[in-house]
Amino acid sequence: DVNLSNFHILNFGKTFIPSTDPEPWYGSFVGPGPNIPTSEQGKRSVNEIDYAASKHDDAYLSNNATGVDGALYNLQVLNADIELVNYARRIISKYVNRETDIITQEIVSYETFLIAKSVENVFSLIVAMKKEGKLPAYYNGMKDPDGMLRASIMEIFNGLKDKG
Repeated sequence: DVNLSNFHILNFGKTFIPSTDPEPWYGSFVGPGPNIPTSEQGKRSVNEIDYAASKHDDAYLSNNATGVDGALYNLQVLNADIELVNYARRIISKYVNRETDIITQEIVSYETFLIAKSVENVFSLIVAMKKEGKLPAYYNGMKDPDGMLRASIMEIFNGLKDKG
């Protein structure tokens, strides 16, 4: 069974950004989007993981999946989630092999590596839950009402980024 109490993977005592925050958690596109096509936002990707997130955002938008709830409960975006995990893994490999980031045209940075690792951690969990049909339960009609899963997602992002 999926037990939400097990999702507190990292605890660095950070203040978590709520899922309704219109600002990305990192770069221009990593995190819940403003729900408009990335091409209409007037923003540019800061690096390759941010670019992957922009493509992921567009896939979510085309399937009416929004925010953290869209990530957790919309099964129509499973393939987009899998592609994001695969893209994050390619970026991690590029970091290890000292290869070039297609956006910055520089060797993949440690910061990009950490964000890619965070994306991989979060979406690997989400993909596994979706594939196994073990999505977080609704509680009295509410999704993740106490915010434990959202908080855990932010712990992964904040913790790995801040460890650098």
